[in-house]
Amino acid sequence: MCIIVTASCWPTITSPRDSAPLLGLEPSKNDLWRGAGGARSDFRPGTGITGWRFHIESSRTREAPNSPGSLSTLSTEEDQDGQPIHQVSARPWTAITTSDEAVSHLVSLFLAWMNPTWRFVEQDIFLRGMRSKQLDSDFCSSFLVNSICAIASVRRDVTFHGSWRRMLTQHKLQSEHEVAFSGEGRDRITRGRHFHDEALRLWALEEYRPSLTNIQALCILSLKSNYRAKDRLGLTLIPIAVQLNNELPLNEYQRRYVDNDFYRRDFAVARLSTHWTAKCTHIIMRLAFMSPATVTANVSGLPKIREVYDDRSEPWIGYPFTTDAVAYRPTMYLVERCRLAELFQEMHDLIFTQRRMSIREFATALDQLSSRVQQWYQHLPFELHYEWPMSIYIWELHASYLTSLMILWCAAKTKFEQRQETSDYPQSSTGTTGGDDHDDAHFRSQMAQKRLSSSILLAHKAAEMLRDFRERYGLKVTPAWLLQLQAVTAGVLLQDPELADPTIISSPEVNASDRSIRNSHAAFDEVFRCLLGTGVEVMIARGIARMMYHTALDR
Repeated sequence: MCIIVTASCWPTITSPRDSAPLLGLEPSKNDLWRGAGGARSDFRPGTGITGWRFHIESSRTREAPNSPGSLSTLSTEEDQDGQPIHQVSARPWTAITTSDEAVSHLVSLFLAWMNPTWRFVEQDIFLRGMRSKQLDSDFCSSFLVNSICAIASVRRDVTFHGSWRRMLTQHKLQSEHEVAFSGEGRDRITRGRHFHDEALRLWALEEYRPSLTNIQALCILSLKSNYRAKDRLGLTLIPIAVQLNNELPLNEYQRRYVDNDFYRRDFAVARLSTHWTAKCTHIIMRLAFMSPATVTANVSGLPKIREVYDDRSEPWIGYPFTTDAVAYRPTMYLVERCRLAELFQEMHDLIFTQRRMSIREFATALDQLSSRVQQWYQHLPFELHYEWPMSIYIWELHASYLTSLMILWCAAKTKFEQRQETSDYPQSSTGTTGGDDHDDAHFRSQMAQKRLSSSILLAHKAAEMLRDFRERYGLKVTPAWLLQLQAVTAGVLLQDPELADPTIISSPEVNASDRSIRNSHAAFDEVFRCLLGTGVEVMIARGIARMMYHTALDR
């Protein structure tokens, strides 16, 4: 498909300075502080823009590093000024730094933006283990802490020094903490490299030992490697995590903590969470990179999520941009995310199936799977709808839905466009290939166009979501799912013939009440803007933006 985009459509970006006017990297104070509160039974009216202020113990833990387990209530904004949400100690967990403040900030960033959607660790259980300072803890290890610091250092707001509220008010990027860099000259490329190398060194000492913390750390390192454009390493580490997960008994906690109900429950929760993390991360990565799976997660004896987890509301705080809290139900989210992961597995199996099926049988299977995914989305509980206010969990769930369907339909489009060969599309059970060659070619062309059109509509929705996130939080934090949404959406939009029509331009919204993106020009403007903004800090985003830019010019 030929898509022509003139050179004048996109400026030549030679440096972040050149791209600044296009990116809008300095969101206004109003954007950053717009409401993020939740109106549930465990929230009470209070001061602030949102009108709701979280006021129970489980929101922000303020314990000193050497007094594990204590909790205190969130009070006024002023006494939280410049303090990470979670206070932890650097020692004995990492040899990279002795700064408790720096490690507390990195851990707080990780728990706010990365952990909620991937569920690498159970937050409360992990924090208790880290604050215990016991190197033999089942829930924290040096390997895990260094992996967390490595991936948190990739974020632009890994930097922390003094009052972050004062920094935001002055519309400046955060002061950069020295601990985030490993090279001279504060080169962004070096962010987190020393933590990453230390984590790999510690992993070598583990000698492939199956444990909760090893599985969790490998999942984190695999994702971090992909962020650093080292996808070969990332795709190597995640199957190891799945294999270790298969080797670690699901019921080990029953033997180890037979006389301690408290630890039995903690281990049961962390063990089930780790299983789903390894499985989901593996499926998502394989689907994203369009590569076949090399290992399968063992589900024998797996307990149901609601049998292990309490279904309660908890707060999510978008640290460091706001102190306002949004209520969410993590167990409900986990249930739906695991259901979606099972659908991801079916998508992966359909795309890489070795079963011989005709092109029409493939089209039927595709329609049935697409229908199940759409039905899952339509029947989400109202607490998980894309409505304000919402936590990062809901952003990720809706982004994953859009991304997965676009990947599935684009992969199907490619199959439909391939030249029909007997080895790929054998005769159907009726003894025919679905009609003569002309009819079959027409059918494949229709199916390819149908899937492209459907993908483009989803891409417009995805562009709206990217705009919503950018306007709310800026691009200082880019979770993995947001980068994946950017990349997949850009790839879909580049296939739209509409981009070759010079009469269609990217126009601003007609009015404030209708902010729908209705054409691919406007959608691509937003997506490319987000990719460039993300590329200021994230290595792989630079390559994606460069590839999309040159592809647009060539076509």
